[in-house]
Amino acid sequence: MPAARTSSEPKKSFIIAIVIFVVLFLAAAVAAVMLYMKQETFVKDRDTAKDKLAKIANGAEYTMVEALPERDPAGGRNTAIGVMIQDMRQISEVILGQDMSQADVVGLRDDVLNRLGPVAQSLAALPEPESLAASKGLAPIIQELIRRNQKLVDDLAQAENLLQQQHEKHVQDLTARDKKIEDLNSQLTAQTEATQQHETEYKTLRDQLQARYEGITNQMQQQITDLQAQLKAADDKDKKQTEEIEKYQAAVNKLNERLKLFQPSPEMEAAALEPDGYIVNMEEREKIAYINLAKGDQIYRGLKFTVYDRFAPIPKSGKGKGAIEVLEIMDTISKCRITAFDETNPIMTNDIIANLVWSRDKKYRFCVAGDFDFDGNGQPEADGRQKVIDLIQHWGGLVTDTLSVDTDFLVLGQSPALPTRPSEEYGMDSQVMRDYRQAQQRVQQYDEVRKNAEALDVPTFGLQRFFYFIGFYQSGGAVRVTAK
Repeated sequence: MPAARTSSEPKKSFIIAIVIFVVLFLAAAVAAVMLYMKQETFVKDRDTAKDKLAKIANGAEYTMVEALPERDPAGGRNTAIGVMIQDMRQISEVILGQDMSQADVVGLRDDVLNRLGPVAQSLAALPEPESLAASKGLAPIIQELIRRNQKLVDDLAQAENLLQQQHEKHVQDLTARDKKIEDLNSQLTAQTEATQQHETEYKTLRDQLQARYEGITNQMQQQITDLQAQLKAADDKDKKQTEEIEKYQAAVNKLNERLKLFQPSPEMEAAALEPDGYIVNMEEREKIAYINLAKGDQIYRGLKFTVYDRFAPIPKSGKGKGAIEVLEIMDTISKCRITAFDETNPIMTNDIIANLVWSRDKKYRFCVAGDFDFDGNGQPEADGRQKVIDLIQHWGGLVTDTLSVDTDFLVLGQSPALPTRPSEEYGMDSQVMRDYRQAQQRVQQYDEVRKNAEALDVPTFGLQRFFYFIGFYQSGGAVRVTAK
């Protein structure tokens, strides 16, 4: 029995030791878990503290701020943030000019910026931006403002000095002006006395002149009455004489009318009806004629003549029996080409020739007016008048724009067409209205030339008659003209 108990005791001790070890191990594990959890809490707190510190300042800023309590002149135990808050309040008091010891730090910055904003804008608008607008601190600005204030004070003192000088000068000027006014008053008194004397003399002279004027007026009035009576008598006599003159004038007019019945009418177209030469020889087969005009007669090649019968005078119509054109000019005669002829009435020797424009003795003056139809189709040509002018000048005549007593012949075409007057909606300055006024003016000029020709008895030729007289026509057909 004792031997059995001895063997069971070590086994029991081992179990106890194991139990104790397990208990201790569990306790250590629980303690380790608790320590780990505690460490996690510390890590989180540390990270949170770092984040808060990072929002407040970085490493360099923290080092600078950390020394603020040591440099606090108050000597208190303030924190670095407390010192900064105290500095912000003091700076705000300087800027805003009021007690900020109890002000909220969060709103101080906005208050300062709101106060400094208009100041910055005013500084930017100053005339010297390099001195104030470019400054970044209050100290340079204040110094510049102090300098400017001193300058203003100096300028004010200088202005006051100048004002004092001007005041003294003004006082002197006033004294001189008062002296001048006194002198002028003395002169005015003297002039007033002289004026009163002159006024007295004027009144005396006026009364004398008034009496004289009344006498002259009465005398002139009597003369006017007498002259009016004489004038009335003269008017009556003149009226009777006028009536007698009118009676005599009527009698003279009747006598002139009766006298016209016994007087032959003057031949105003005598120059147009005079021959310029005659045909001296003929070559009928070659259509050649020779005329008595030569080198000394101032003719030229291309000159045309109308041929008229030798036994009859030149008709007023100007139409002849044919036409010739000068080809060769010789010493005593000239050779001509027959350009138009009538087989029933051939050109013969001794037939007379004439050209209205050409003359060996003088240059005739022509006036050309109106529109001209060369083709015979009823439509005037735009350059018809110029073609007639070119023909006259080609044959040696002169052309004038107006008709006068010096005009020898008038070549009169058709009256220019006057279009319908445009309506008022076109306006007076429109092109349509200007064209109408020009057409109206051409018609008025045409009528004026025609009436003046009748009044001055200027021989007038229509286009066809004019062509007959210058040998430029074709029998039975339209006239084609190309001026040279």
